[in-house]
Amino acid sequence: MVFTVYGEHWRKMRRIMTVPFFTNKVVQQYRYGWEDEAAHVVEDVRKNPEAATNGIVLRKRLQLLMYNNMYRIMFDQRFESEDDPLFIKLKALNGERSKLAQSFEYKCTTMEISFQF
Repeated sequence: MVFTVYGEHWRKMRRIMTVPFFTNKVVQQYRYGWEDEAAHVVEDVRKNPEAATNGIVLRKRLQLLMYNNMYRIMFDQRFESEDDPLFIKLKALNGERSKLAQSFEYKCTTMEISFQF
């Protein structure tokens, strides 16, 4: 949701994701988990010597933060690092799903199916 390309697919996913994950009640309920994840990001950056000398790309670590927040809400667990095998597998699956959802072939197939009903 955070790192997807903005467009029609993004708007549809936003509608689906908003109610179960981002209403004020849900955000307040899981506030401490979000804050804990943000603290983990800060700690990971502090531990990384590259961050102090050359700088680092935070996008990957922020992606882990978002996956951890959703994973905590759904399963009350978190991924330990960017190297967690399940995190790597989920990220790959989500990347494939995102490519498919935004591809021309997928949109044409979806339209064909819609017209058949």
